[in-house]
Amino acid sequence: MQRIPGKTGRLPARVDFSDYALDWPPELLCAELRLMRDNTLRPWNAGEVRRLVGQAFHGEQPGRHLRESDLDLWVSALLENQQKLRLYHRGQPYWRERQQPPIARSRRAGLDVLSELSALWTDLYDQGYFDRDTHRDCPYDEDCAPRNDLKTTLGGRVGTQDGVWPPFPRILEEPTFYELIEVLHDLAARPRQLWHHNEEDCPGHPHDHDTDSGQRIYRVLLNRLLERGGFQLRLADAGEDTGRLVHTVDDARNDLVNRALNTPRRSSGTGSRTPSPCSAAAAPPNTTTGPPSPRCTWSSRSAAPR
Repeated sequence: MQRIPGKTGRLPARVDFSDYALDWPPELLCAELRLMRDNTLRPWNAGEVRRLVGQAFHGEQPGRHLRESDLDLWVSALLENQQKLRLYHRGQPYWRERQQPPIARSRRAGLDVLSELSALWTDLYDQGYFDRDTHRDCPYDEDCAPRNDLKTTLGGRVGTQDGVWPPFPRILEEPTFYELIEVLHDLAARPRQLWHHNEEDCPGHPHDHDTDSGQRIYRVLLNRLLERGGFQLRLADAGEDTGRLVHTVDDARNDLVNRALNTPRRSSGTGSRTPSPCSAAAAPPNTTTGPPSPRCTWSSRSAAPR
């Protein structure tokens, strides 16, 4: 194990890992920290640890405690307290919004989530999640192999560049919106390192991309937004439909589906199959399990988001 020198040889007295909230699954963060710590071929550094912590946690408190601590000691303590880490959960809306009619609340939630979704995609782009197969402009990249920029790549896969990048989900047709969610999932790969040309106007160059962790984080963050917006589709997390939108089901049925997805299919083709993205987009919302999906507003031109 390689030690990172820190400002102090102790943790701040107020550090309580149960107070931290994660945007990432706890086991994924801990696995990445162990991978960095135990890598004998490449020394880890404080900047990479802080960048990882800043991306994984919700809020600024963990990063502030990390800056005030001995980094090696803080990381070791976090790994020892993995069981105390919890996922971030947004509470119920405040009183005034809760008194609105269900339809009005559903529509507002859907439109808010579309804005949050655009911000999330932009944030992942800024972190370099979509740089593995695409190119971002840098004036010092003359020697790099030519690659399409993200807008061109997305336009070629979803059939249009309008509203795709920079992302503006409100103007997208419903099939294009769902297609974009899935395409960006397949492009997602988390960069473990970042380097810059020694020039102020270099935008930075993420590299050492990891597809498995990048796509897993993408699914967690996207599904959280889809749930909050009342969408009744989620990105599947297992089986051959991983990364594809499927209909949500109740907890008991979800357990059955997960077991089925991980069970080899018989060659006879007689078994049932999780609905395809096309059928998921075309099927009516399940009004017994939640508010109407925001996509219902797209079924009428007069009600379509502008």
